[in-house]
Amino acid sequence: MYNHPAPSAGRINRAIFGNGDMDKIPKHILENATNRGKWVHKSIEQIINGEDYEGNWEWESYIDAFKKFQKDFDPEYIFTELPIVSKDERTKGVIDAFAKINGEYVLLDFKTSASTINHSWRMQLMIYYYILKQEDDYPTPQGIRVVKLVKDGTYRILYYEYDENVVESALTLYEYMKEEDIL
Repeated sequence: MYNHPAPSAGRINRAIFGNGDMDKIPKHILENATNRGKWVHKSIEQIINGEDYEGNWEWESYIDAFKKFQKDFDPEYIFTELPIVSKDERTKGVIDAFAKINGEYVLLDFKTSASTINHSWRMQLMIYYYILKQEDDYPTPQGIRVVKLVKDGTYRILYYEYDENVVESALTLYEYMKEEDIL
């Protein structure tokens, strides 16, 4: 799946929304944020799978936030870190988690970024929804959520609605940009 030629949700997002001011952020700060995100995601996956994870004093508060989310919502995970490609092969991605919460099937994405680029996060999750609804192996999601894990050990949940017209427009725009060699 990782080598599949379909563009990732992240690539589509960057093509449409740009990279923001990422080029103004010093390289060492971006590398630290990337490493933090990878460690948090790996640790969350291990926790969900009932495995031990390797602690990290610098970033442990993000796991504290995740554990509070777990305690508050008691999600029943269907899968975690699932690489997936749309059946029409227009896009791909890695879904952080799919869970049943309060009787609803919900796509979850865990964020550790200090940023609040909600439009980009919503688009990413809507693309994942688009992919997942094409699958016969899983129920259609009833909700999409970002669980923003904060350095102080708290979390926020951002609730989004799926809009098929927006996703179709984004995929069509990306394909146009690729065809016209704008990317």
